[in-house]
Amino acid sequence: MEKLAVSEAKRIIFNATAIHSNEKGKKGIVNIFERLKSIQLDTLPIVGRNHDLVFQSRMTDYKEGEFLEYAHKEKIGFEYMDKALCMIRIEDFPLFYSFMKKQGLKHYNQAKEKIMEEHPEVYEEVVNLLNEKEVASSKEFGDSEHLKLPYMGFKTSKAGGMMLDCMWNRGEAVIHHREKYRRYYSFPEKRIPEKFFKEEKISIEEIFRKMLIRRIEQVGILAMTNNAETLGLVRGARKEVKGMIKRGEIKEIKVEGKERKYLTTEKMLEKTEEKEDERMRFIAPLDPIVWDRRMVKEIFEYDYIWEVYKPIKKRIYGYYCLPVFYKGEFIGRIDPKINRKSKRLEVKEGLWEEGKKITEEIKEEAKKAIKMLAEYLKVEEIVFEGENKEWKEIIGK
Repeated sequence: MEKLAVSEAKRIIFNATAIHSNEKGKKGIVNIFERLKSIQLDTLPIVGRNHDLVFQSRMTDYKEGEFLEYAHKEKIGFEYMDKALCMIRIEDFPLFYSFMKKQGLKHYNQAKEKIMEEHPEVYEEVVNLLNEKEVASSKEFGDSEHLKLPYMGFKTSKAGGMMLDCMWNRGEAVIHHREKYRRYYSFPEKRIPEKFFKEEKISIEEIFRKMLIRRIEQVGILAMTNNAETLGLVRGARKEVKGMIKRGEIKEIKVEGKERKYLTTEKMLEKTEEKEDERMRFIAPLDPIVWDRRMVKEIFEYDYIWEVYKPIKKRIYGYYCLPVFYKGEFIGRIDPKINRKSKRLEVKEGLWEEGKKITEEIKEEAKKAIKMLAEYLKVEEIVFEGENKEWKEIIGK
């Protein structure tokens, strides 16, 4: 088993996650999307949504909301489950469509069976609606029956809306676009470009093997001991790992001084190092570089906890705390929120990692990073509401 120095492991992670990018314009959005392959979506618009922050941290002129609108309008991606719900680059549709057709997600399959058992007319109702309107959302089913199903990730309890999600799961429908983040569905042929609307004729095992290699290339190094939430679809590849290592498709590695074993590929090991820049970045809570919280703690010695689902009294760092990344290290945390009514960016608190010496250079880069965050949100004012003296000096209000 090959052993890597911590610095080499970091290099691989940085290359995979494109974290030192400084792209511009629509071309920049395409370039970053191409490299990351999937961008995790999230509903919370605290300082823009997660997918916006992924681009804001890798671009110099990104504005809130650009990516999702552009991806749907230009059909450069499609929405489906990967690590979680993601916008996935359109080139990968044949692989994921194969998964949809052969298996799909278990809980959606179970839900569809229950709906078909109790309300068999709903499927025909949804098909007829999509034939008639071409694009429709769950709100079209105002009079549809409500089902008492256990929570399965559905945003609606209406049978019609549930059926749309179940059809999406098996590739019978796709998310055509969003309006105010509401999903609008269509038949796949209405949304997916013809050259990508096809199924790869491969086994489910081969699908999972391809998904595993793809995921490794997204994050650089991957631990298969992760929980189901972190692995997402690639947990289906667990049984394939030994054979893939034996055939040389993937490599098992250890990082010097660390406990866990990781997987990578020869391609990841051979990539040249990207130039590290001076820019400070605020990292999205569901950014690929922090998908594996345990890896971040082990490799970067940074314990990142996203506290949005914690009770207020149990929060340590803040509701929407973002990691502060600078010169290849996580050096602090910031808890920002946009006040849309007053067009103001409110920084609830800023913290530095214990023992970190805060130089004038770091303060200057923090000022620039805050300014870039404000420009991305198009706010008119920045205020600091916390207690940290350095951050108060940086923001100035």
